[in-house]
Amino acid sequence: MSDTPKPRRGSESAQDIYLSVGLALSWWEAAEDVLMGVFSFLCSKVEPTAFDTYVAGSRSVRSRMLLVALNRYQERFTSAELGEIRAAMKALDRLALMRNQIAHGHVGSRNSTVDGVVVMEGHFLLPSLNEVGHHIARDFRYSHTAADIDEWRDRVRAERARIMDAEMGARMRDQEVRMAMSSEDRL
Repeated sequence: MSDTPKPRRGSESAQDIYLSVGLALSWWEAAEDVLMGVFSFLCSKVEPTAFDTYVAGSRSVRSRMLLVALNRYQERFTSAELGEIRAAMKALDRLALMRNQIAHGHVGSRNSTVDGVVVMEGHFLLPSLNEVGHHIARDFRYSHTAADIDEWRDRVRAERARIMDAEMGARMRDQEVRMAMSSEDRL
């Protein structure tokens, strides 16, 4: 066996990364939309101004608002559903750093050698060209391949599904309660 480390292999083409970036960011926005759906379920009818503020807020503000709403209206969810939503929100918070890298990086072909040994070759998503020291640095803060981005996307999709399942359970119970009401009570 050779003691020479295998080089970090990038994607075969830039197009692979562009496709992965587009899909990943679309799924991220879909996860954010599901969180907005939960907030809407809790607040849009009783607190329309809060919903408008939620939509206009930054991600951190929206997260805080949703956590407050989940606490205030917790009876609309089972404890298991609340746990799933909160856990998924925490997981998405941990995934947000890579989301920012994906959204603000650039695709480049990189072939690097160190002391005559190839350490990196192929296409990668790399930090923005305007980062300080980028042009003189040997190492990048990150270098994502299409496979890295696809793996991240699948993690986002899994958290989105957890939130959707919890919300759907609450919405179905809400609908059953309304259907059991008399038409007078519904009005």
